[in-house]
Amino acid sequence: MNKSNLFFWLTALILGCASCVKEKELHPILIPSLVNGPITKVEAFDEHNSLFVGTENGVLIRLSDKSQYIFEPTKYSKLEEVDWSVTEVLYSPIDEHFWLISNALILQFGPDFYEEYMDETPFYEPTGFYVDYSVSPSGDLYRTGYYKEFWDPNSGSFFSDYYIGIYRFLGNPNNGWQAFETDMTISSENLVTPNAVFNQTGKMVLTTNPQYNISGLPDTVDFIAQEKTAEGFNYKGVQDPFLIDDRYVLGLNVHPRPFVPATELFSTTINEKPVSQLRISENCEYNNEAIGPVKLLDHSNTSCRFYIQFFSNELTKQTEDLGFIAELALDGSYCNISAIKTSEQIMFSETISDLDALGSTIYIGTENGLFLYDLQTGALTTYFDELFDDRLE
Repeated sequence: MNKSNLFFWLTALILGCASCVKEKELHPILIPSLVNGPITKVEAFDEHNSLFVGTENGVLIRLSDKSQYIFEPTKYSKLEEVDWSVTEVLYSPIDEHFWLISNALILQFGPDFYEEYMDETPFYEPTGFYVDYSVSPSGDLYRTGYYKEFWDPNSGSFFSDYYIGIYRFLGNPNNGWQAFETDMTISSENLVTPNAVFNQTGKMVLTTNPQYNISGLPDTVDFIAQEKTAEGFNYKGVQDPFLIDDRYVLGLNVHPRPFVPATELFSTTINEKPVSQLRISENCEYNNEAIGPVKLLDHSNTSCRFYIQFFSNELTKQTEDLGFIAELALDGSYCNISAIKTSEQIMFSETISDLDALGSTIYIGTENGLFLYDLQTGALTTYFDELFDDRLE
């Protein structure tokens, strides 16, 4: 074939294939470099398909439509004051806002929205570590704790009463709280953090013993005390509570965290006395060298999922597993275990700082960035890979 014929053939081929080229409109990709460094916090809200990622270099939030927003200390200086070892992250779906509480620092993040507050309210110090935060269906932040202790010397008892206060955050220039210092009490015998959870209509349940069912917020506090009884075990209340059908209260015996696993799942009907107990290790068969459930990931009406921590580092032999995801039926009828396998990118569980789940995807925060692990396929990818793939779909 001479050069003129070759040129004609190539020209015809290019013109003939022009109609088979698929056009794709590309948009600029926001590449969050902060997720390529050390990750300090990962919180996923599976029901709302939303994600919060805390890092040493800022915060990333991702909403249900996969839009994402980045907040960096160069612009928001209070982020440098966050103590990631003592943080709590909450989510309000009504306005798609995240709340971050770290000691006295309260930060609020949303779509093109950021607010910061330094809470200097002189709360009752002796029980300052018995504090819980929750968000109502209307998007209000609440704090529950104790505001005084009283012991009656004529009672003949060594136990005193702690009075519960409920506080609604106002977020005004004075960083004030609307205070409800109630007559609800907990005996020092049952002293625990007064965890709060809201039902769909805005009524609050304090999962102490007695349990308090509260209505009237945000204008007033009307409450009904419900004593709880347990056979064969001690019950002071539940941590990390959640509601099923606004009728059943479930939760754990402790607030789990790395190396401090939960061991029991409690359940009770809101307006009834009996409490039932489910021992997690007796119902879920995972590696006996595992530390146990160190994070409650999510729940449905029939089951809940835990992250089972399994510790390994360079001083121990490398294992095939980084940890496990356990899906436990609320009635104990089954427990499905899925292993998170090691890879060249994550060889030891020691490098995992935090993780959470959105569906079958596990978001793993490590010293080297944010990774995604597919429980169905075992594939591990970086967060950047997911961003790029989403834009090409």
